[in-house]
Amino acid sequence: MKAKYALEGASQIVLDLEGIEAIGVCPVQGEYLEEGAVARHATDRLAHDLMALMAQTPDRQTIRS
Repeated sequence: MKAKYALEGASQIVLDLEGIEAIGVCPVQGEYLEEGAVARHATDRLAHDLMALMAQTPDRQTIRS
């Protein structure tokens, strides 16, 4: 899949974990790549993990979009 996207001039995003954490954000990491002809998020796994994360949040009023 990487080779296919490279032919189009596209590449995988490089994660700057230290930079993300430095601004106070706790990244959610997991296997969220949906296998197929094109790169897409595995929305079912992503939604499941985000809902589980929300269930762990003591005060849901503090979360803003």
